[in-house]
Amino acid sequence: MKTRITTWCKNTENERFLIALELFAETNMVKSLIFKEEDVTDEFWENIKSKWKNNEEIEMPAHQTAENELSLSNPLTPEGFTAEKESDVSVKQNEWNFIVLSSKLFQSYKSELEELKDRVERVEKFDKGIWENLKSFWTKVQDQLREKNLFREHGNQLKEITNELFSKLKDLRTKMDKEFNLESNKNKQDLYKELDVIDEKIKDGKRLQAVFDELKKIQQRLRNFKLNKDDRAKVWERIDKAFKEVKQKKFGSAGQAGGMSPLDRLKKRYDGLIEAIQKMENSIKRDKNDLDYHNRKEARSDNQLEAQISIAKIAMIEERIRSKSEKLGEMNKTKSELEKKKVFLEEQESKKQEEEKIKQAKEEIKEKIATEIEEKNKSADPKLEQIASTIKDGAQKVKDAAEKIEDKLEDIADKAEDKLEAIADKMEDKLEKVKDQLEEKAEVIEEKVEEIADKAVEKAKDIASNIKANLDQTLDKIKGDGEEKDA
Repeated sequence: MKTRITTWCKNTENERFLIALELFAETNMVKSLIFKEEDVTDEFWENIKSKWKNNEEIEMPAHQTAENELSLSNPLTPEGFTAEKESDVSVKQNEWNFIVLSSKLFQSYKSELEELKDRVERVEKFDKGIWENLKSFWTKVQDQLREKNLFREHGNQLKEITNELFSKLKDLRTKMDKEFNLESNKNKQDLYKELDVIDEKIKDGKRLQAVFDELKKIQQRLRNFKLNKDDRAKVWERIDKAFKEVKQKKFGSAGQAGGMSPLDRLKKRYDGLIEAIQKMENSIKRDKNDLDYHNRKEARSDNQLEAQISIAKIAMIEERIRSKSEKLGEMNKTKSELEKKKVFLEEQESKKQEEEKIKQAKEEIKEKIATEIEEKNKSADPKLEQIASTIKDGAQKVKDAAEKIEDKLEDIADKAEDKLEAIADKMEDKLEKVKDQLEEKAEVIEEKVEEIADKAVEKAKDIASNIKANLDQTLDKIKGDGEEKDA
């Protein structure tokens, strides 16, 4: 949008003047250059239209100057002058009002950016809070650019400074990541040394319960160690492997139960839930910090548009905090349930271990008794061997007698089966005879029925013939009587 225009005006004496108007958006002032009609040459007229309007400086003839504040309630032209084309000036007046508001918004953003720049220049280490604030600021600027509430040149100025700040923060973050990775690697190596000692204890297979307790302590301490994602995953893998080896040594393959016992799965879930709760609490804390920041910003905002944007952002953050707080409540509820279940499973695990110990003790006693019996049998009296031989011979005789009885029962069964087959054959013959007799009787009955039917048909024909003859006689008689009457 241009900030210089020209218009022909008349004063109260109806004299004609050319007025050149220029807007100074930063101060919200309009400067007027007033030229008498006779001083406006063709050359000047062309220059002021083509060059001056495009912000080029030209040589000006004699003129008067005036300044007035831009206002929608007052005319754009100086006092005492009326524009010949009032509608054109009115349109430009509204456009200039928008330019002033946009310029104020730009100045507001520029001031906010200067504050962020000052914070970035003062920090020595990467600050995630500043990074998030800068991201939030640039998102806000982009929204205004999309809505065309900011001019492109203003947006480019803000973008240039913002990119410089992002670059500085990225450099600080890279430096911090290097330091963090070095510390992470050192912590990982320290934990590896502890786990190497534990691996040796597992190989010895002694005091496995104490080893198990050591692993649990390392697992709990792991949350407080500074480790990057990869190093943390590798340490977890070593700890998990050690847990499985302890269980296998302690309980055998049954102790693995598909890789993890219910108690171990619950502990893993519980640890993951604790970590998730901490992350959610930190997230809510960050949102509350952002909310405080935007509340302070909204309170000191002089621009209505900026204030409205801040209010909208506050509402958005409050809704986000509410939603996260609800989720945190559900997570804490789940945590309480898991803690109760954990106590129950620990009691079950303790009982199971006691049962395993009792079972193992019983097996050892059985093996011991069996060994003692075997040794006694080896040194027993030869009479016992004779008795055992006699018992064996008696068992063989019982077996032979049982086989003979089984053969006799099979013969009886075969004979009974033959008798049943003979009875079945006789019954079948009798049934066949009865069937033949019924078929013969059925044929006789059928012949008699046909004979009766034939007789009935013949009789019906005779009756029909007699009726027809009588009917013909009657008709002939009626016909004769009618002819006599006609004659």
